[in-house]
Amino acid sequence: MAIDKERVLQKIAYIREQVSAIEELVKTSKRQEVLNDPWKLRGVKYALQTAIIRAEEHKG
Repeated sequence: MAIDKERVLQKIAYIREQVSAIEELVKTSKRQEVLNDPWKLRGVKYALQTAIIRAEEHKG
């Protein structure tokens, strides 16, 4: 079974989008503010989890 390079690149691009959004949040908010705000922290965790889950769901 060969690796589908295009699909891998799409998955990486999606994960990078999520990481970019998180980096933007950290840039506009102080790091400690994000860590101390349960809603922001949940949002960060959710963004990363969905990026990983989305990548896993499209395996094959």
